[in-house]
Amino acid sequence: MESLHTSIIPHSSGWTFAMITLPLLVPLLFLSLLLLFILERYLTYRKLCQKYSHLPGYTQFCPPVVASWLPSFLLPHGTLTNPTGYFLMEKIKQSMKEFKTDYYKVIIFTTPMVVISNPEMGKEISLKGTKMYRKKPHSKRSFIELFNGSNVFAEDEHAAWAHQRHLIEPGFSPESLKMVSHVTSECIQQEMIPHLNANLEKRDVMSDFAKLTMNVIGSAGFSYNFDSFCMTAQSPKFGTKNKLFPSLYRHFEIIAHSILETAFENIIQHREQQDENGQEEDDKSDILSLLLRERKISGKQGGGSLTDSELVSNAFILLVAGHETTARTLGFALYLLCKNPHIQQELHHFVDRFCEENQKETFDYEDFTSGRLDYLKAVFKETLRLYPVAMGVIRECVKSFEWKKQNIPKGSLVFYSWIMSMSSEEYWEEPEQFKPIRFLKKENNHHDEKDPTKGTVYNPQSNPFVYTPFGIGGRICIGKHFAEVEGIIALAYLARNYSFKLSDPNYQLEVDMRVTLRPMEPILVDFIPRRR
Repeated sequence: MESLHTSIIPHSSGWTFAMITLPLLVPLLFLSLLLLFILERYLTYRKLCQKYSHLPGYTQFCPPVVASWLPSFLLPHGTLTNPTGYFLMEKIKQSMKEFKTDYYKVIIFTTPMVVISNPEMGKEISLKGTKMYRKKPHSKRSFIELFNGSNVFAEDEHAAWAHQRHLIEPGFSPESLKMVSHVTSECIQQEMIPHLNANLEKRDVMSDFAKLTMNVIGSAGFSYNFDSFCMTAQSPKFGTKNKLFPSLYRHFEIIAHSILETAFENIIQHREQQDENGQEEDDKSDILSLLLRERKISGKQGGGSLTDSELVSNAFILLVAGHETTARTLGFALYLLCKNPHIQQELHHFVDRFCEENQKETFDYEDFTSGRLDYLKAVFKETLRLYPVAMGVIRECVKSFEWKKQNIPKGSLVFYSWIMSMSSEEYWEEPEQFKPIRFLKKENNHHDEKDPTKGTVYNPQSNPFVYTPFGIGGRICIGKHFAEVEGIIALAYLARNYSFKLSDPNYQLEVDMRVTLRPMEPILVDFIPRRR
């Protein structure tokens, strides 16, 4: 019995050793696996550096996100801690000057990318399309997961993309744009101007314009009033929006997928139920109503229509893109007008003359399409030239190809950046200057006019790939005209009612690139009511 007892119960010294070593084995095993992973990734990184050694550029093994957490003395000199640092406007300009070329490589961790700024690359991507270049599969999957379904932004298969775009286009018809103009006019007059008048100084214009564009896209897109100007951090409504649309309030850091999916599905089901009960208004012209109407017609005709998940995904893409991009552009426009008071004076003269000649204080879609707001369009275009909200497009090479006698390997990511062609002396006179008149063509009836604001808006570049703030080719932003109508109408009302100046005269704009281009520090503006 004694021998049996001793065989079952371990010796106390062995048991103690096991108790001490077992808790250490788990972290040691984890550390070993981590070191093996880092070693494998480093060897892959070195192979990529060798593979792309014929191209000038930058290599960095430590991912910027990781580098941002490490003390600087552990990092090699020049290590970037901003994930978008190699792709920002100033860095691209500096790199092209340093390498004396219009392309360079960026290898971060194990991802190789080639940055190309020549507009001929835009032409190449546009003409050859998915036969030669495609969206990165991981990027497509990420966007489909993010927005709970395939959408016109993420889809890389041409047939599927073309089908979705065809079904969505009715939502951006002249009828829809007319409503955008009307909604923008109402939001400015009834909500934004009273909101500004309550406190005219040190306005964070990006925040104010985000509220405006949120209300416009809510009303014009979904017949829903977000009531953004009444939101406070404590209000129940703000809490609801913050849960439903956290990306719009926290810069896309968190997306509540299930809540968003449920919210949009509920809206769609409610609209369809109204239609079945005969309660839906046939003349409703918000974008969602037009898409639902088009889907119903396509279904009856036997054509493929958008599924519920595709409709939800595209609706959310519209909300996010329509909200962010126009707000950013309007904020940059006000900054440029503050920095160029003579241009601001010309703009005031233009809107004052418009109101006097047309005997009205409002601006509408007919004014937009008739050419009566062309100087405002020129201001908007010039703002996008200097501060394009999107910096370019990323495509994966399906096959290797030659660029300037250099081989770009198959599988490379190519980042075509249009910011260089939009700020190059090769294409623009005084490219660093804010000169809206570069987008105005003097017609025969304008030659004797001394007024610089008179002219017809146009693209002064014969090469259509030089000025491309809304993208290139068939995949040009479907919401381009939506953004232009909303932004130009909003700018007209603000210029009619206010003068603008920077709250801090010494403020210098520095930009950062996350999902869209944005200022690193808030643009604070004082609004001065104009006496007429």
